Amino acid sequence: MDEVTINNPKARNSIHAEYVQVKLNNVRITEINKNEKSEMGAAIQCLFCRRMIIENSYFGNLRSQLGGAIYLTDSVENKRNYGTDL
Repeated sequence: MDEVTINNPKARNSIHAEYVQVKLNNVRITEINKNEKSEMGAAIQCLFCRRMIIENSYFGNLRSQLGGAIYLTDSVENKRNYGTDL
């Protein structure tokens, strides 16, 4: 998404994505679920996403029980192993 504004006080969440790459640039998400709490991530709910890049974006006045603005889940398949000991 590029140069997008989402403002909807009656929405429970804005973006729901699964098993994809998400790139947000210059995105503004505000006033989501103003009167009630969403369950997971009022702005973005990303389940098992392969990659997420957020640049020059703003999230404000969002309410959610878990994750606030962003809720993520991950899987072992999405994690990289570089073979180095830390």
